[in-house]
Amino acid sequence: MLRNFSSYFVNKFQPATILYKQQLKKVSSSSSPVLKPVLGERASTIKTFSNQDVQTFAELTGDDNPLHFDHKFVNQSGVFQKPIVHGALVNGLVSGVIGTQLPGPGSVVVEQSSRFLAPLYVGDTVRVEVIITSIKKRFLDLAIECINMDAEEEKKVMLGKVTVMMTKKN
Repeated sequence: MLRNFSSYFVNKFQPATILYKQQLKKVSSSSSPVLKPVLGERASTIKTFSNQDVQTFAELTGDDNPLHFDHKFVNQSGVFQKPIVHGALVNGLVSGVIGTQLPGPGSVVVEQSSRFLAPLYVGDTVRVEVIITSIKKRFLDLAIECINMDAEEEKKVMLGKVTVMMTKKN
């Protein structure tokens, strides 16, 4: 399915008219091939965040903001309908896709920017998509889109861009 990105991405990255199709090329003569990243290549994951996920993240980071746990506090805030997932926890899925799928093991994030457009509520399912927008030797620029699959209409909750350095293991 070809999806148009917001004007943010159209202005910041190459036009979204590229047909995003997974294309891998073997470029090694050894017995274990190295996969060469391809412009427009994409990877994704889907996750439903539970109360336990949010609680564990809070324990690990010390971020126990009541907006993530306390229904009464959330209602009194007048901003959200129910407790929200930490933005950094959503961003952790981005890191997981980058480190395990695209470009995969041996890659490291060297720069990242994110923009949170809407809340992701505890119990919601999010789809994280990562797309290669530029390849410069060992560096890849990636577009990030996180979509709430449980919203009445799929709703973007986070957009971003990441620069990744590939090590010799990629």
